[in-house]
Parts: sequence; C-alpha cells; structure tokens
Amino acid sequence: MSQWPAGRTAVGVCFAEHPSAFFCQLSSRAGELEQLMNELAANAESLPRLSQASIGTICCGQFTEDDEWYRAKVLDIVGTQMTVQYIDFGNSEQLPSSRLRSIPENFARPAGHALACSLADIVPADSDAAWNSAAVERFKALTPLEVEFSAEVLLSDGTAPASIHLVSTADSESIGEVLVKERLARKAPKKTPLPTEELDVAITFTSSPSEFWYQSGDSGALNQLMDDLAALYADASARPGSLSSPAIGDWCCVLSPEDELWYRAIVIGLAPLFVRLLDYGNLLKPTEAHELIQSAVELPPQAVQGCLNGARSSASGGTAWSPAACDQFEQLCNFGEESFSAVRHGGVYLDLVTSSGQSVNELLVQQGHAVAEHDAVSMTSFTSRSAPTVPFTSITPGAEWHDVMCSHVESASSLYVQLCKNHLLLKRLTANLQRYATSQPAPQQAPIPGTVCMAQFEGEWYRGQVLDVKAGSCLVFFLDFGNSEWLPVASLRRSQQWMCVEPRQAIRCTLANGLSGGAASSATLQSYATEKTILVGQVLSYGVRGQHLMKLVDTVSQPGKDILVADAIKSAPVANGSTPRLAPAVQPGPSASTPASSCRPYIYPECKPGQTFAGTVVHCASPSEIYLQLDGIAEGALDTVMTQLAECRSALSPLASRVNGTPCCAVFSEDEELYRARLTSTTGSGEMNVQFVDFGNSEERPQDLVFSLPDQFLQTPLCSVCCSLSGVQHQQTWPSAVCEELSGILENQAVSVSVVSGQYSPSSRPDVRFSLNGSDVATTLCSKGLAHSSQSATASSSPPATQTSSSRPSVGQTAPAQAPVPARKALELPALSIRPSSTHQGFLVHADSPSKFYVQLNAFSQQLDTVSEELSRVRREPSTSAWQVGDLCLAPFEDGSLYRARLSAVAGDRGAVFFVDFGNSSECALRDLSEMPRNLSQTPAQATCCSLGNVSPANDAAGWPENACKTMAGIAQRGDQMKINFGRCDDSLWSVQVQDIQSRDLGEFLVSRNFA
Repeated sequence: MSQWPAGRTAVGVCFAEHPSAFFCQLSSRAGELEQLMNELAANAESLPRLSQASIGTICCGQFTEDDEWYRAKVLDIVGTQMTVQYIDFGNSEQLPSSRLRSIPENFARPAGHALACSLADIVPADSDAAWNSAAVERFKALTPLEVEFSAEVLLSDGTAPASIHLVSTADSESIGEVLVKERLARKAPKKTPLPTEELDVAITFTSSPSEFWYQSGDSGALNQLMDDLAALYADASARPGSLSSPAIGDWCCVLSPEDELWYRAIVIGLAPLFVRLLDYGNLLKPTEAHELIQSAVELPPQAVQGCLNGARSSASGGTAWSPAACDQFEQLCNFGEESFSAVRHGGVYLDLVTSSGQSVNELLVQQGHAVAEHDAVSMTSFTSRSAPTVPFTSITPGAEWHDVMCSHVESASSLYVQLCKNHLLLKRLTANLQRYATSQPAPQQAPIPGTVCMAQFEGEWYRGQVLDVKAGSCLVFFLDFGNSEWLPVASLRRSQQWMCVEPRQAIRCTLANGLSGGAASSATLQSYATEKTILVGQVLSYGVRGQHLMKLVDTVSQPGKDILVADAIKSAPVANGSTPRLAPAVQPGPSASTPASSCRPYIYPECKPGQTFAGTVVHCASPSEIYLQLDGIAEGALDTVMTQLAECRSALSPLASRVNGTPCCAVFSEDEELYRARLTSTTGSGEMNVQFVDFGNSEERPQDLVFSLPDQFLQTPLCSVCCSLSGVQHQQTWPSAVCEELSGILENQAVSVSVVSGQYSPSSRPDVRFSLNGSDVATTLCSKGLAHSSQSATASSSPPATQTSSSRPSVGQTAPAQAPVPARKALELPALSIRPSSTHQGFLVHADSPSKFYVQLNAFSQQLDTVSEELSRVRREPSTSAWQVGDLCLAPFEDGSLYRARLSAVAGDRGAVFFVDFGNSSECALRDLSEMPRNLSQTPAQATCCSLGNVSPANDAAGWPENACKTMAGIAQRGDQMKINFGRCDDSLWSVQVQDIQSRDLGEFLVSRNFA
C-alpha cells in the first residue's frame, strides 16, 4: 500500500540519482525515524552477524562513510559480498558480510522511510535516452538535503516510484519546470486514451488475473475445425509428418497428454518442445507434434491474451498474485462455462462482469486478493504460476499493404520483418529496458528454456527468450528482431510483466513467390536488412507453420520504380565480376569516436537545362548560392514533413554522428520548430553548425537541439533548389554589399526561373536565370555596378573571329599552342605509428573481403577530429594543375562535404578517388577536386588496411564467397567496437586478428559459417 498521505505534504530529498529516480522522506515521520535510528545504534553491536541471507532480506548494514548502522535490504549476493540498499535513505553500496547484522522483527517490520519517487510530467530532453550529466547535476543542486519541499503525488501504486510534483517551499519554484526552462528536460507527451470496445467473452485459460486467455464471437468455425483435426490426425496413415526442426513461433498440431485430443498450437519453447494452444491458451508438453494441414491455418487463433483492468495484487507489495488469488480468479472464470460481458481497453486490458452483473475486479478486491487500481497501463503484477509470456504479432491476410523493414534473414522461406508503424513503440520499449535492466541483479542460476528475459547484446538490452542452456551460457532468441545469440547467464535479467504486454515486433514470414533458399537469395534479402530498406508488404495467407506468406515490394532503391523483391532475388548474381571499373560511391565513415551511420543521403529534386519554373526565393547567400522553393512542389511536401517532424519530436534521439553532411533535424532559434537539416561542422565547444536544407539558411545550435533524422524523412525530396545566378561572372568570395543587395532584391519574392545549365546534386548546382516583375535580375545587378556580365567577359577575352573556309587550320597554319600546365608538388602522408604485436581498440570502416578491409583506431581518434575540423574551414578552390593518378587531393562525397583522398584512376574528365581516412572509394568530375593544403597532409591517413591473418577462403580456388564479404561489410556498416591484434605488415597490409567486445574471434566466426 502507498505510504503517501492525501494532498500536498512536506518532504526532504534524502538521495537522488536523477529526476526519474530519487528518494524522499516524509517530514511528518521525522520523529519516528530519529527514534528508530537511536534504538538501532544502541543495539547494533550486540546483534548477531548475518549468517544466511537471500535477495530481499532486511538486515542492518554498517555504512562505510560514517561506520554507523542503518537498516538495509539485500539486492544482490556475490560470494561474501552483498549489495544492499539503505531502506530509510535510498542509497546503495556493496558490503562484506562482516559489516552486516541480523535484526529482530520489531526493527525489520516498519516500512522504509525512503520513498522512491520520479518527477511527474517531464522526460529527458531526449525522451528516448537517459538523463544526461548536466540534467543530473542540476537536479542534485536543486534538491539539497537541508531544503524542505512540498510534494503532490499524482500516481502511487506502492510498487513503482511515485510520480510527484516537487516544489521548493523557499521560493515556490517547481523543480520540474526549472529543468524544462533550462532545456535539461521537456514536457512528457500526454497519454493517448486507450481505445475501448464491448464484447462477450469466455475465459479458456488463466495464469493469474494479469495473464489469461479468452475467446469471443461465434464458436461454430472452431468447433468444425476441432472435428476436422480429430478425424484427420486420428488416422496415422493420413496425418502429415512429424514436426521437424521446429522454431519459436511455428504453428503445429499437437496431441494433448491430458485429454488425448488434437489441438492447434504454437511453439514457445524448445528442448523439450513446449507449446501454447492457439485456440485455448493452455501450456503443455505434447505427446506428439505434427505439421498442420493448409486448411487448418486459415482460421485465425481463437484465444486472445488479456489482463484484468482496474486491479492489482494486494500481496507482496503488488508484485505477485498469491496462489489464493489465482485460484479464486480461476473459479470465477469457470473455464468456458461462464460468459462475461467485457470492455476491452487498448486491445489488452479487460473489465469483466459476470452474467449475474458482478464485477470480477470488485469481487477480488472485496475478498482481499486485489487492490483497486485506476490506471490500466500500470498493471505490472507478475504471475505466480508461470513465467510471463509475450504475445505474437499477427497480420490478417488481405488487400492491405504495410510498410515493413527486414530485421533478420535466414532464407527466403524464413525471415523476420517489423512493422514501421510500431517503430516508436519499439524505440520507447527498448529505452525503458536500458533504464530498468541496469538496476537489476544478475540471476544466480541459469534460467530454464522457454523463459522470457531481458538480454544484453553488444551493450544494449532487448527482450529475449531462452531457447537452450549449456555450460553457463544461454541461447537467446530476440523477440523483436528474430535473431538468436549465445550469451553468458550474467547478460540476462529477470523479465517484468510490463515488458511482456506489447506483442513481439519480429514477425516471421515466408517470401511469396521467392526461392527456397541459396546464397544469392539470402544475400540479396540480407542487404535489405543491413541497409534498413523500407519495403511494402502484403500478407497473402498463413503458411502451414503459421508464418506469414508475404509479398514484398521495394519502392526505395530505384525511385519511381517498384521492384518485386521475389524477382530481385531470383535475378541476383551469385558472384561479382572482377572487371576493373570506377567504384560506386560509398559513404565515407564517421570519426573513430562515433559508431557508423547507416543513414541515406537526401533526395535532390530534378532540375535540368531548359526547364522553367515559378517559385519563391527563401534564402540568398550570394549570387553563387540562392535557394528557391518551387511552386506546386514544395508547399505540400514541406507541410507534410513539418507536421510529421512535430508529431515524432518526443521520440527523436540526439545526433551521434560528427560527420559533416550527415542528415539531421534541428530546432530553429526564431520559432523553436523542428526542420530538416544537415550537419556542416562542429565547434570546439561541441556546438553544431547546421544548414536547414529546405530553406538554405544556417545557424549554430546546441547539441541537445540537433537530432538524428528518421529514414522516413529522407524519402521526401528536398523542398528547395540551390542554384547560382546565370548572367554574371562568379567569384570565389562575394563582397558583403553585393550579397545584401541581392538578398534585398530576391528574398521572399515570387520569381520566374529558367535553367540554363547544370543540374542539382550533392556536388553541383544549376545556373539559373531569374526574372522578377519582368526584369532580369542579373542585368539589374550589373547595372548597379555590383557584378560583371558574363557576356562581356566572354567578348573581351576572345579574339575576333577570322574568316576561313573551314573550321580546321589550313595547310601551313599552326594551331595555337596550349598554355603550359604547372606541375603539382608531390605530397605524401605519414604513416600511423603501429607496432607489430600491439593491440588496439577500433572498428571496421570499410570492407571488401576478409583479406582486405580498413579499420580506424581509437588511439588516433583525436587526429581524425582535427582533420575534420580543418576540412570544415577549407575553401573549395579548383586546381590550376593537371591531375595525375596518385595525387593527394580533397574530394567531394555525396553528402556534399570534402574529404582527404588520393586519385586512383582517371577516365576522361572524371576520376576515381580513394578516401584515405575511411577506406572506401568514389568517383567525381576532376574539376570538383581541390588541392590538399599542406597542413592536412601532415596527419597520417586514418584508414589502416588489414587482412585476417588466421583464416583463408574455404575454397581457395573460388576466393571469398559473397556472403563472407557481405558479413564483413555489415560489420563495417554497424561500427561495432573491436579488439584488433596487429601481426606483421607487408606492403602496407597488416595481418591482424579481430575480436568483438565479448572476445569472439571474427575469423573463427567465418569458419563456423563455412565461409573460411
């Protein structure tokens, strides 16, 4: 029960971790606490040592900072060390058993004086991340021990931290509002009321009032199905074969050992096989399990999981239903014999009323088994008869199309997708797992197969289910992604009911019209998962194992063209050709201090010579840089983007990348609204310079107001076109007077434009003729003496034409000599200081194969940061020298930024460049290359070329298989931190061994996949 009195009450903050986790003491109970402390101090030395303890034991602990004795609760036990929490103050520490004492019942019985709290109605500035250090320090400064506060409790159920408003009695200032004003927090989004519907139900199976299964609607179809199953599966010669190689989520037909009847079931555990009946909810270990016939999968599962609304357990502080409560609820349900009128909230929570008009919730409260609870979403009780289970997501077959993303691919007949509409739900769930799991103790023994848990993989926590246990490790299936991993028991945490309410987000599918498998199909499908491509899916039917038979269409890879994924994998080549060519553009990796970004660049609107448009100039930086929004194109798209950005603002995460050109979104200082942007540079103090891509203007913004941009916002082309004014001679730097004059003429004006030359791309902009009120803008600028006409420049620099009978020189004439081209002074980059047999932390930034990939090392990350900062200040200036293969240069990438590069090939007026700090290559026009300043040539190249020294291709003659190369490329794209052991270096190629953070060897992994 809650200890909080009604209304406002005086409190003191006794311990604070952050605004969502702190402890208060009631001022009204200060006398009780003082008396308790005095009695404890007088008796502590005579108390016996704590000889036996388990998690939850109340004892007496000697605090290490003052050697005084305080009441404590055991949170974790490791050998002779115990982690305890001081229940009257809230703080925790680890103590040896020598500093712990058993205490008598009269000391253990009184409730702890430290009440767990959370500030109401606010969330971190990034609502999907933890509180940052600035917010934590400011909150602690606002809540010193000696200050009294007034607290108003908004929600307290006695189990989770109480949600409170905290106001200083000294100045009446709300602590939450102070944090919001200082931009260290933001207002929490308002909860959307749960949708409700009325229905009649029959309860078919119960674990507890928080977890039961029910049927609703006409039972005729189910009765017919049960008769068909009984007739078919009773005949051993006619029924389908036994279920072979089952997987979590497979549908099957099982023989129940309890009544010898056949039922449809879904596999929820392996080794041994454990199933839940699809139409009743029961759990059982079947006598036999067989494949389902196709006709048996056409009827959707008839049992729906529910949770009793409006009540929580009265036992154990509300964290578990007592056996008596479960028995009483089971008797009330009367398994199919009793029909209930129900109101369903949000698809999960039910108000149940018996045929005699009695509320099941009220009956349990009257009998002392439950406590009334008015917030459906706070139902967090655990079951006492079985571990929590997580329902499956199911899509009804039909004509509806869904945006989906591949999360895991095994083959064309077995892949997992996530619904894009649930992206924010999954993001919030994952963020809550990060916050909760870190405070929970590790299990003392391995869980049994089938257990739902929280599992840590590569530093993040996810929902999982244990499939197998061997020698202190567990094979865990990730419920929201579809992949499985072996993890140590220490990486698991006990599940909570709140994390089991939302269905599994990984939906198992078979590709309609796809191949049965094979390297080419799997690799092509895997590329959709690796690149996080948004696909459009339609469920045609269910497969015999319950998987969704799904038709997938790729509408993204080739804009304007829909590609049937089944056709794409059928036509996928098995291996790449070896013909040398200019490599396609691959995004240069970020600095070594940040994980790799998988975001795609913006889509540039089409703008070709000869086209004419009407539009509005939204920003004018100079005659060489004018931003124009086109009528009929920008308005609707921009409104949609702005509206959607505002709707998902609370779910955005801070921009982690520091790579110039990275797409992002940022808050504009003048109206505090979110706009699409790109990062242009980062200041030494950590501020970010961004350009608002739909308007062209730029400004410097604090880090906490610049966010990662969800991929969905990259699908809308830019709403402005950057162009240069045709008809004037362009300069590297324009005088401010010219820029101001032109801005005054054009900004916010409706203009007519015609494209003279060029097109809009990351590395080029079109020359455009502007007409304003019938006057040519270039002519106006030249008439004011602010620019020179490009036509006069052409006339004065060209000799008069000579009358000849041919455009070719006649016999005896000599063609004009070409002006000599100055030679470029050779520059060489120094080498990184890496010693053989040394070990470094770092990550892969680009990979061609296991025999050739590039790494960046954390030890040299400061060098790359310095290079990036210098590059942000470089002016783009065309070279006056002829470019030759091997020259160092600055080259543009598709994000529009310059990077250090080496020219690796020349073909006409284009060249291939190798980005020396990232290991990938691209191509561009030679005229777009810039000279590398000498100061940038003095820092070593940051991409170190490596080869796995402990493996070779499984088939030496065939070389590395495509899947091995895809695996390496995927690791590079994810930016996983690795431990790299350097062997010897031959001709700039290091022989290395690579291990992940869990010491798993990359070479051995390739061997386990039969790639090496």
